[in-house]
Amino acid sequence: MFAKALRTDQTHHFETDYPFPIAYAYRLMENSNNPQTKFFRLFDIFEITLKYLTVITICDYLASDKRVDNIDHLLGKHRPSIGHWHRIFW
Repeated sequence: MFAKALRTDQTHHFETDYPFPIAYAYRLMENSNNPQTKFFRLFDIFEITLKYLTVITICDYLASDKRVDNIDHLLGKHRPSIGHWHRIFW
């Protein structure tokens, strides 16, 4: 019973304190009954979190006057891969 209460508290924390895309991905993971699906949903959470933080970083970058050729080149990608998102963020 304690584990179920803890899971409910964690789920509530994610649903109320995290941005919607991350919270939704977490909910999909929590609602899955298959351990393999839960594992793959964890990768989804990582990817969504990385993209969310990168978008915030890009907004900050574009609002500044500073420009870096490498970042400008990566921003020109039409369909960036997860590696492109990672390079922009870090």
